[in-house]
Amino acid sequence: MRYLNKKRNIQQKNRNNNNNNNNNNNYYYLYGEAWDFGEVALGQRGFNASQLHVAGSGIGAFNDRMRDGSLGGSPFAPPDFQGVVTGLALAPNDGSRIRKQQGDHAATLRELLVLSDWIRCGLTGNLRDFEFETFLGVRAKGGDLRIHNQPLAYGVEPQEHVAFLGCHDNMTIFDIVTEKADQAESSESRARMVLLCHALVAFSQGVPFFHAGDDLLRSKNLDRDSYNSGDWFNRVDWTGSTNFFGSGLPVETKNGGQWEFKGTLLREAKRLAPTKEIIQRTHELFKAYIRIRYDSVLWRLPSAENIKRQVRLFNTGPRQVLGVLAVVVDSLPKGEVEGEEGKGEEESRRGYDPKYEQVYVVFNCAPYEVRVDVPADLCRDAAALQLHPILDNPKLDPITASARVEGGGPGSNAVFVVPGRTTAVFVLPRK
Repeated sequence: MRYLNKKRNIQQKNRNNNNNNNNNNNYYYLYGEAWDFGEVALGQRGFNASQLHVAGSGIGAFNDRMRDGSLGGSPFAPPDFQGVVTGLALAPNDGSRIRKQQGDHAATLRELLVLSDWIRCGLTGNLRDFEFETFLGVRAKGGDLRIHNQPLAYGVEPQEHVAFLGCHDNMTIFDIVTEKADQAESSESRARMVLLCHALVAFSQGVPFFHAGDDLLRSKNLDRDSYNSGDWFNRVDWTGSTNFFGSGLPVETKNGGQWEFKGTLLREAKRLAPTKEIIQRTHELFKAYIRIRYDSVLWRLPSAENIKRQVRLFNTGPRQVLGVLAVVVDSLPKGEVEGEEGKGEEESRRGYDPKYEQVYVVFNCAPYEVRVDVPADLCRDAAALQLHPILDNPKLDPITASARVEGGGPGSNAVFVVPGRTTAVFVLPRK
């Protein structure tokens, strides 16, 4: 999409929707990568449809900031650079612990805080006008923070935010985690890292995007660009019996320079490859996240104004619990949409949840259990908070089901208790 003129993209989007509205009243959604680099960077060949330029157009753009903050590095960085989910500072791999390729311990702790703020911008819809407390303890809008000399957040409306961590011919999330996690991590731990990635996408404001087979821990044997790699590397076992990790070195064209590194991991396939039980548990939890997303309109707010009014981040600033991202979304009062009174019932439900007064999500990317204070200034009734009923099921996942709220009674502060590498969704049901 970045090679195309912004004006032509908008014209095509409008043409498609105008034609379609005459027929069946459906809506075409136009989205693309929108990277701004190479020969079209900085408008060298006109006003192209890049991330910054499409803001306000309603066209969706992939959010690489959220991807890189979660997983670490980028498609062009050393393969074992770590991010918030993959163990940066809290579970360092050899590249970080021994070679210090991301700096000393103090440097990796700071990077962990920086990358956590990158993810927070994604969770809140990648809106340039959304304000929150940064790790420095100051309040700032996402568009005022910088990444690679560009705004960290660049969107105007949530439909322009395509939340993703894995995509088409790039590496699968399982393969990325395999390269970045400490080699001592078990296949179970790696699967939980993948699940954190799925949860971050599922519970972000905007449009979630999932790579086919990532819910089944799909592997392309560490192939970083499988476009011309054939079925052997691109296949998916839809039965969930295997993920094919350890089937052979990926093709030399895009991978030859890292064959030694990749070969070392592939030779460990017997230990690193997930069992059928792990694959199927991951798949079931992924489906649970999707059901939870569609259980409440609060995960799918329709406008920037809704998000700015209804969404709040907590566990932020310089004293945050490391590796933990936390969001609360309030329901609007019944009869209101984006702060306006007198709207019809169906329209009002866009920001009003008839089931829940509030929903909370806590992503614990740390490898150990954490305790995070329930924000007293945001919570309407801490004593009534409960784990989402879909997750409160030991048969689905006993680890997730052990997440809980402690305290909250008269004179006591409430605390979220979340196991290591676990996403917990809490709800405040309507009375």
